[in-house]
Amino acid sequence: MSTDRPAADGGLKWKKLLGVIMDDPGKIRMDERENPTIQQPTNAIIKIAATSVRGSDLWQYRGIEDVDGCRG
Repeated sequence: MSTDRPAADGGLKWKKLLGVIMDDPGKIRMDERENPTIQQPTNAIIKIAATSVRGSDLWQYRGIEDVDGCRG
């Protein structure tokens, strides 16, 4: 979730950018993240308006399926 406002150049600046982090199966937290930046001319920054959790996403949360080497 982010809170944005128009910047002087017409772009967007984030006041706060939050992300959901899963440290271990069953252990999630919200954490402030770095503001996105353009690294290459072909990069783009997109604003996410909504997300969802699917049933298969819960496999990682429960530790049934590996996520980045993390398994319960």
